Amino acid sequence: MSIESELAHFAVDTASTDIPEEARAAARVQVVDGIAVALASVADPMGEIITDVVTEWSGAPQATVIGTGLRTSTVHAAWANGVHTHLQDFDDIGFAHPTSPIYPAALAVAEHLGRSGREFLDAMVIGYDVMYRLMEAAKDDAPRIRNRGYHPTSIYGSIAATAAVGRLIGLTPEQLVYAFGLTAADTNGLTAHFGTPGKGVHAGNAARSAVQSTAMTSRGYWGASEGLFGRFGYFSALHGENYDASALTRDLGKTWSILHPGLGLKYYPICGGGRQAVEGTLEAVRKGGFGPDDVERVLVHVHPIVFDTMQYIAPKRGFQGKFSIDYLVAAALLDGDVTIDSFTDEAANRPELRAIIDRIEYVEHPEWDRAYKARKTPLEFRLRDGRVVEESVVVTLGSEERPMSQAQVEAKFIDCARRSLGEAAAEAALPVVWDMGSAASIGDVVAAVSANVQAAK
Repeated sequence: MSIESELAHFAVDTASTDIPEEARAAARVQVVDGIAVALASVADPMGEIITDVVTEWSGAPQATVIGTGLRTSTVHAAWANGVHTHLQDFDDIGFAHPTSPIYPAALAVAEHLGRSGREFLDAMVIGYDVMYRLMEAAKDDAPRIRNRGYHPTSIYGSIAATAAVGRLIGLTPEQLVYAFGLTAADTNGLTAHFGTPGKGVHAGNAARSAVQSTAMTSRGYWGASEGLFGRFGYFSALHGENYDASALTRDLGKTWSILHPGLGLKYYPICGGGRQAVEGTLEAVRKGGFGPDDVERVLVHVHPIVFDTMQYIAPKRGFQGKFSIDYLVAAALLDGDVTIDSFTDEAANRPELRAIIDRIEYVEHPEWDRAYKARKTPLEFRLRDGRVVEESVVVTLGSEERPMSQAQVEAKFIDCARRSLGEAAAEAALPVVWDMGSAASIGDVVAAVSANVQAAK
């Protein structure tokens, strides 16, 4: 049996009773967070463009663009919700960002077909597992293709979303095999878009492609049977022979990636590579009791690899600040926090922020081990009174080792959702979304997070 077939049988044939309840519960937390950040993006000027585009496209009213009153085709809803979820760089973190491509595709199809909350979460657990296995198989070669410009969230997330959707619509394993190959032929994502709204489109395209390819194969359309791992398949095109095929099926159906290694959530709406710098700055201020005017100079110690993702230095466009360590340090120092509102162009061009950025210097350490925790962004704050306050945060809030509490997840949901739904509707939606696993129809959950955006403003 081919690897494609094994993954397809796993996705389609795994019984709901074989999926641990704790895996569904873990998936639910990720989806709650994904819905939250999508709702925040709906009210963003870039998010409004996405909704306008989908409104113009129209389509059969099958599924909802959450945070709005717009119902459109499953393909268009999946695309819009995927873009909205990834737009703010506030979605999950771990093995890339799997929630933003997987749940919008699964949600659109589950809503259209009237699937239950449990069925939806089962599909999410399957999708997460496929995503993790794809990334594990390729992890030794991942730096090479990432440096060439490929973004893992889209190139692997599209396949994972296809597994989730294929399960929901009841594809046969053979149909899902064809869908894998068709999705692989239709997706991409380039790291050139990091620090721009273009990055959000990566997740939207992945979600759309999954819905599109499964709809095609459910009607008898077919393609390559080894479109992922054959001689001319997706992995060969991306990785050549530089991947571990055994990781794709090892203990398949016996271990669950949503539980181990699990996924983290973001406490700040920024690239994951900036989290240590933000928390380090806030902790240094707390310990040292100083303010921005007390700082003469800031030294930021980094491995050069950090600039592969944190690509911008002293940016003057707020959105780029999400991918700039000096911007993040300055914003945290000046405002005492980093929020969605920290990344407007107005915020970026405040004279007091520019003055702090001018006092920040990078010290590169190519001799450091390239391992993740060696890139922990040690900070030195040299103060005008002669003191030097040093801080280095390794394990950040929201990571698998230091998870956010339920109260923190709920607070993030309310803060994000109120931006499109309004405060009262956001608070009313929270318990419905949190209890999605008990919903007789996932459409009830979608209804709770859908509104006329203009009425909420």
